[in-house]
Formats: sequence, structure tokens, C-alpha cells
Amino acid sequence: MKMNNYSGLSDDIKINSHDPRPYGEFLLLSYNIKNWKNHSRDGSWWLTQETLSLDIFQRYGYDLQSGVWFSLISCHRHGWSGVASASLLLAEGFSKNQRQCWPPTAARDLRQGILEWYSKHTATSIYGLPLTSAVVETLTHLEKAISMLFEYAQLLQSRCQTDLRNLLDYLQSNKRTLQKRELLTKVELSEFPVIQSSLSLPIKLRPPYPWKDYFYGGLAGIIFTVVVIYLVCWLYKPSTAISLGQLWPDNRYSLYWERKLTEKTSTLPTTDSWVLINRQLDSLEQRLLDAEQKRKPYMTISELKTSIYQMRATLRDGGEPVQAQLYELQNKINSDQVVSDTEINEIAVHLDALNSRLIQLSGMRESMKKN
Repeated sequence: MKMNNYSGLSDDIKINSHDPRPYGEFLLLSYNIKNWKNHSRDGSWWLTQETLSLDIFQRYGYDLQSGVWFSLISCHRHGWSGVASASLLLAEGFSKNQRQCWPPTAARDLRQGILEWYSKHTATSIYGLPLTSAVVETLTHLEKAISMLFEYAQLLQSRCQTDLRNLLDYLQSNKRTLQKRELLTKVELSEFPVIQSSLSLPIKLRPPYPWKDYFYGGLAGIIFTVVVIYLVCWLYKPSTAISLGQLWPDNRYSLYWERKLTEKTSTLPTTDSWVLINRQLDSLEQRLLDAEQKRKPYMTISELKTSIYQMRATLRDGGEPVQAQLYELQNKINSDQVVSDTEINEIAVHLDALNSRLIQLSGMRESMKKN
């Protein structure tokens, strides 16, 4: 197997056909990667995981499970170029030419799980990468990798087919935008010939317009410009598309914005940690009250630890709330620490996803009122 050499991994790497789960390095990487959201902005942590992944590949060879973790690590370490290279390597590992790459093709459940992990973690992280640093060539490589993974998902009848299809549309749309931008920058005025005429025609001076014509003409132009700007801003609002979809179902404009809102809200956690934590606290409070009134025996230390562990797991599954992200950013600024563009972009993506979800719910409410 071959890989673009953007990191310490050699161009030619061997593949691992054996189960890597008994390996200590594999178990350590598996344990670390479960809590990656707690270290999403910790560059040194991602460097450590990258070094551990490369050590696994050099010592035991490349397997699909370590490879899908490596795609997420490369996304955070090297951005667009990293995730494109790691995703191509993962897609090649799924191909028929690499049947011996663990897990084997007979282990359909394991391979489905790897594709779904990529869709849930790596694919959502791709949406958070800044488009200002993307180039057409890198997007082309990543598009090829996602296309291959999408085909494998269809072959395995995986549940992540829709997510990969949406990611593929997202990459293709942005690649076309970059291609148009590059084409425009190449156009130079010197490419157009300047036609010079040797004939000198007499210049006729137009009679001056009356001042009223200038005034009314300028006023009409201003009004027209304001109306056009207002219409453009009105049409660009997602809420406008949702309202238009209720009047004119299945129109392309509304369907486009519905898909965009779905893409943005896909990054939000599916667990309502606030509600679950309150339920767990109510349950713990009732348990302590029952023990105090001697309706039930007192809680053991083991039971109390279990309750605390369940609450921590609930908070972890719900992801870091945006208020905590903003508070952490404020603390860094107050302590004169460096704040990267990636941190700002992640918070912006989170806020955009929350706003998109609010727009969806507002549209649902309006639809219920009309019914």
C-alpha cells in the first residue's frame, strides 16, 4: 500500500492481516481515541496519538481499525492534506486488492462499524476545517477517497450511506467554487487586445441634463439598488427557504437549504446530557432521601461511584457545550495564551449548527400552526 508522505509514514507500508487487539499499543490508542473530544484543541495530544499510530503501522502493519483512527488524527494534525491522504489509505485498505487487511472481508460487521465510525467522527470533523486553506488538488483526492468509501458502504449496506453521500456533495460543491475562483484569478487584462484607431472622429458634446433629471435618475438608481439588496438578503435567509417550502413543497431552493441545515446540525450530539443529568441527580437525591428515612438501606461507596461515573459518561456523550468553549476561550485570552484559528472555527461551527437547529424547529412550529 502507498501513501502520500506528509508525515513520518513511509510511502510503502505493509498491511496487517492479524487481529491487532492483543497489542498493547493498539489498546492504548483505542483507550485514548474514545475521549478525543476532550482534547480537540490540544495539539500536543494529537501529536502523541499520531506518533503512537505510526509506531503501530511500522511495527505490526496497517489495519483498518487503526487506520480509521489515524484519519481523525491526521485531520486534526494536518488539516485537509492529512485527512485526504489518510482517507485514501483507508479506502485502499477496503479494496479487493487488500483482502488480507484486518478485519477480513468476511467480518462484515466489523467493517461496517469502521465505516460508521469514520462517518460519525472523521466526516463531521471535515466540516469544521476552514475552506480558506483548501486547494483543488487536495479536495480532489479527498473526494476520490469518500467516493470509494461510499461504494463500500453501499456494498456492505451500511447505515452511513446518507452521511457519506452528503459529505461527497459538500466536497464537490466546494471544489467547483475553488475551481471558478482559480479560473478568475488567471484572467489578466493584458490578454485582451487593445484596439487603436487611427481615425480621429469629431467629438460632439452632449447638452447638459437639467438638474431634475440627475436627481430623479440617481434617486431611482438608489431605490433599485436597495430593493435588489433587500431581496438578495431575504432570499439568502434559511428561514425564508423553510417558509417557501411550506407554500411550494419540494422546490429546489427549499430542498437545498434543508439539506444544508441537515449537514450543519449533523455535528450536534444526539444525547441530551442536560435532561439526562437532571434525571440522574433526581434519582440520586431520591435514593439518599429514602436511605435517610430508612425506607431503603444506605448507599455504598461503590453505588455512589457508579452514579458519578454514569453522570460523567452522560456529560462526555453530550459533548462540550458552547458556553464552556467560550469560557475556555475567554480564559486563554485573559492569560495571554495563543488562540488558533481552528479553535475559533470550531466554536463558529458549533454556534452555526445550533442556529440551524433553531431554524428547523421554528419551521416545524409554523407548519404545526397552519395544520
